[in-house]
Amino acid sequence: MRKPQQPENGLNLFHYLTYLFETLPNVDVQNQAVLDSLLPCSPTSPDICQVPNKTI
Repeated sequence: MRKPQQPENGLNLFHYLTYLFETLPNVDVQNQAVLDSLLPCSPTSPDICQVPNKTI
């Protein structure tokens, strides 16, 4: 069985895409500020979308 790879950008892709698919139908996609808030680098992005930083 293949081990899942750790994303280099710290993004949990499954949770981020789930967040987008649940959020996008309910927002004004013509509003650039709203779209910017959905970017993974946005401070309003849910914590669950980020992979915890593991330090050694």
